[in-house]
Formats: sequence, C-alpha cells, structure tokens
Amino acid sequence: MNKKNYNTPILIFTYKRLKSLKRLIKSIKLNKNYNKHKLYILSDGSKKKSDQTQINKVRSFCKKIRGFKSKKIILRKENFGLAKNITMGVSELIKKYGSVIVLEDDLVLSKNFLEYINLALAKYRENKKVWHITGWSDNLGIKKNENDVYFSKHMNCWGWATWLDRWKYFEKNPNKLIKKWKKTEINKLDQNGIYNNWSQVLRNKHNQINTWAVFWNITIFKKNGLCLNPINSLVINKGDDQYSTHTIKNSEHLKLQKLSNIKIKNYPIKVEENILIKKYLQKKYSKGLIAKITNKFF
Repeated sequence: MNKKNYNTPILIFTYKRLKSLKRLIKSIKLNKNYNKHKLYILSDGSKKKSDQTQINKVRSFCKKIRGFKSKKIILRKENFGLAKNITMGVSELIKKYGSVIVLEDDLVLSKNFLEYINLALAKYRENKKVWHITGWSDNLGIKKNENDVYFSKHMNCWGWATWLDRWKYFEKNPNKLIKKWKKTEINKLDQNGIYNNWSQVLRNKHNQINTWAVFWNITIFKKNGLCLNPINSLVINKGDDQYSTHTIKNSEHLKLQKLSNIKIKNYPIKVEENILIKKYLQKKYSKGLIAKITNKFF
C-alpha cells in the first residue's frame, strides 16, 4: 500500500449551519489519527443578505478549529452554490494531492471512518475498476456477512473519496447526455426504476435543480467503474433541518439511518459488483422507494 494515502486531506463544504458543522468536527475528532490530516474548509458566499450573520458565525468558528496537521479556510466572496462549489473545490484540491476526502457539514462520522477511507484509497489506488470510496450505505439490515464492504455500480456521495486519475473524467453536461443516450442505457443507469438518476439529468437541463452528484455517478457508470461501500454505514446525514438544500425536513429515510462503529477488516476477494446486495436492494425497493426519496435529495 502507498503510505502517502493514509492521511488524505479532508475537504469540508459549509455554508451557514453552525450547529451541524460543530457536530461534524466533533465526530471527526473521535477518529484515531485525525490530527495527521490536513483540513481544508470551503465556506460559500452569501446567497442573500439575511444569511450573512449565520455565515459569519460559521467562519468565526472555523478560525477556532484546532488539532489538525494544518488548516486552510477558503472564503468565497460570492455564492457559488453547492454543485459548483463541490466540483471546483474537489478539482482544485485533488490536483494538488492526488486524492481527497469530501465531506459536507450535515454529516456525522463513525470513529472508524477515516481509517476505512484511507486504507481503501491505498488498497485500490492501482485498481482502475474502483472509482469511488464512500462511508455511507443504505440500511441493508444484513446481520451477518463474510465481508465488511461491497462493490456497487451506484454512487453514494455522503462522505466519500476518490483519486485524481478518476475524477479528471468528471463532466456535467446534461444536454450532451440527453442527445446521445439510449433508453437501454438509461434503464441500466436507473437499475430499471430503482434509482432516479435520469430524472435528475432532465431536471438539471431544465434548471429545476442544480446538482453535481448524478453526473459523477454517470461518469463512473460510463467507465464501468465500481464504488466501495460499507455493509454498515460509517456516516449518517443529518441534513433535514431548515437550512437543507436538497434534503427534506423530517425525512423518514434519514430517520432510518444507523451509524456503525464496526471496524472495517474484511474485503471481497474479487473486485466486482455484489449481485446479491443488488438483488436485495431491488427487492427492498421494488416500488421505487429510493427513486421517490432521492428525487427530493439530489
């Protein structure tokens, strides 16, 4: 394994949720060796004047954060919005370090999150089948499994990491996709109605939403890449408050999340999609529950 990946820089995106950011930082500091990581915080600019007071409080707190190997706060003078902020921020930092851990301020991490992400980045760096490492997973309800992680063709973006040589292919171009993609490709992408990826592409085209994650998902899909997920989630999303951008308040889906402190030890022998878990999810969400939920998330 390449040791330089063990302490991958952490990039946090924040806006005006002070309580959420404090909670995230507290959870990061429960991770062993968190202090060996460089921390970057990207604070977006104000969308409206009434937000400025909260933004100032967030920025004041960021200045007080201690304990990391180094810290750099990037203050946007104007409002970029989450999609532009993430894609630009990731692109800038990943060029410098070759890999990056990406967090949004509404997340809470397990105490084993950083170790898992860093080890997985090192373990699969040279395996070009693997494109994305995530700490979040749907509540699978699997009590016993021979592995602690599984590979999927569907990307989850709540607490994730990747490498420069994969991310460089990222492209957000809904018009190009709509013009070229056939129905068979769309069905494969959405896993026959389980996910709502194509709906998101259409809504981005018509300016109904402005998101980034679906286009990273599609980039991975086009390259026939795989995403590594834990069986038991090492991240939960608490973004169901009044400040949420793409999540809904009091979401039942978010309430079902469970944060695991299980240490990731066992990895699949083969780097391939876990068909059993895919079928399990298809059965569990056969009525398109994920699609209905993620329509409101992304």
